[in-house]
Amino acid sequence: MGRSSSNFKLSGLWNCHRSIEAFCAQRTDVLLKSVDAMFAGMREEVELLMNPAFEDGDGHVPSDPPGVNVENNRKSADRIRMLMHINSIQLEILRRATQQKQDESNALVTQKFEVTSLIDGQRTPPIKLLPTLPNETIAQIFSCLYWLEDDRRPGHPVEPDDGTTLQRLLDDDNINDEWKNLINEQIPCLLKTSGADANLRVFGPHLGPHPTVLSIRDLHRDTEDIVERSSTTIVVNLSKGMQAIEDLESIRQKTWHNVFISEFGEIKTSTEPMDAIKALVQKFGKKLAGLDRLELCETSQNTFANNLEANGGDLTEDSGSEVLSLRLAHAHLPTHFLPIFHPILSSISELETTVPVLFGTDEMSSDLDGLFQALASCSDSLSSLTIMNAQSALTVNKPREGCHLLFPQLKRLCLNAFTKDNILDVLSAMSCPLLSHFTLNMYVKLLSMDGVSDGRTECPISARTLHDMFSDLEYISVSLGEFDADAKFLSDLAGPDRSGNWMLPLVDSMKFQSNSVSLAQMPLLKALTKVVINRVRSDATKPIRYLSIPEFKGADNGDCDALRLFVPELELIPGMDYGWDTQPGW
Repeated sequence: MGRSSSNFKLSGLWNCHRSIEAFCAQRTDVLLKSVDAMFAGMREEVELLMNPAFEDGDGHVPSDPPGVNVENNRKSADRIRMLMHINSIQLEILRRATQQKQDESNALVTQKFEVTSLIDGQRTPPIKLLPTLPNETIAQIFSCLYWLEDDRRPGHPVEPDDGTTLQRLLDDDNINDEWKNLINEQIPCLLKTSGADANLRVFGPHLGPHPTVLSIRDLHRDTEDIVERSSTTIVVNLSKGMQAIEDLESIRQKTWHNVFISEFGEIKTSTEPMDAIKALVQKFGKKLAGLDRLELCETSQNTFANNLEANGGDLTEDSGSEVLSLRLAHAHLPTHFLPIFHPILSSISELETTVPVLFGTDEMSSDLDGLFQALASCSDSLSSLTIMNAQSALTVNKPREGCHLLFPQLKRLCLNAFTKDNILDVLSAMSCPLLSHFTLNMYVKLLSMDGVSDGRTECPISARTLHDMFSDLEYISVSLGEFDADAKFLSDLAGPDRSGNWMLPLVDSMKFQSNSVSLAQMPLLKALTKVVINRVRSDATKPIRYLSIPEFKGADNGDCDALRLFVPELELIPGMDYGWDTQPGW
């Protein structure tokens, strides 16, 4: 038998996804021809028995007398049914072969587990001690252990706490002080000003299930080092006004890493929280400008609605020009607070904010002009920007004319809960020459104020739209909120357009997530598999390296198996139970 004429080496089948795809495509054709050859005799029988005058040389059905034509059509229908029967037998053969191979694969997995367990059981104590892990690695292990505990939040226990794993280690007398200090550094600490006792769970996602909670006023010589830990978060209670600022004076000389600001309890006067914020920026500007994370949680917009001013005032001499040399790593601030914090935001790297709201005489509307006016003060330094359209159901304000805000350093952009009414208005106003990571989660209004559903209007976002705006994207996570829109988005990524150009050819990482998993989403999974395979085949695109999607647990389909084969970093996110539902998007 002659050597195969394939252009790929067998060694490439171990790690080259393009070689794997080419091999699979070629061998699939060979297999199908082999299966057809098995049934050549049956096909000949069909032709001999039926032998209809199906088409002439030009591909047209010849005209016969009415009775003859009906008889020929009946024979043609019988012929088609017989061919369908042959195909059904072929499919059953392939199904059984696939099932046998799946059983073999499952058996190999079991065998691998048994061999690994056998090795572990036969392992003898080593003669030499294993090398000591670096403290940084051990610290990461302890940190992961903390976050793996249950999801109870501070102040809201669901059941009696028997002690976390790390707490039991801290209570163990056999653990030396050095280890205990290392463990303590991995447990987030909430260091609060006076009165910040209620609603602490609002910071739960950042502090985890079991943070240490201390009051600044209760610090003493043995515990004051807690302030400078990178896992410590200082919580400023605006409800206490200037008293909170006085509490902070006692730790001024310490290094701060994280500050969360909010209201906890009733306020005496409507201006007290705003006075405290201004004093915080003026007196501790240098501290805030050098933080790892700054977050302001607005529990009630009414508290600040009538007290916001255009700026936060000048910094004190203590803060001074040194702020300009510092770089705030991450801030989460409502848009209307950006002018207040402007003195410390000139070099900010990552920002999360929300679209402000306009209160007109007739109705509320999203103030997109206010959003970009506020962002203009820090757009030059931002590398990551997240914008939440918190009032998703509100109408959009009038479109801006010729307004383009340049974000020269922006690499990551995340837009959440935007609607068909305002998403293009936002994107068209942003110029991001270095953007490589883009996340979009659309909000689809079920029923607007005029009684019209968003589903009746076409989604303005497509792969072409993003390609025209940000052609150099490498990572995308897009949920358009509608099945048809999501399906079209994937279809546009699966092949070149009529001009032969691929949309977003540099994309090699994708993430698609869903609040609820439904079997009605399975066509999206098939479309996504087509995207992955076609981009592996093409020299004009990058192959998909990373992919994160919901796990369709228990669903019997080969698409996930194909994704496992062709995507080196495939992440299947476990979800809730699912069933058949209306076809939603991701």
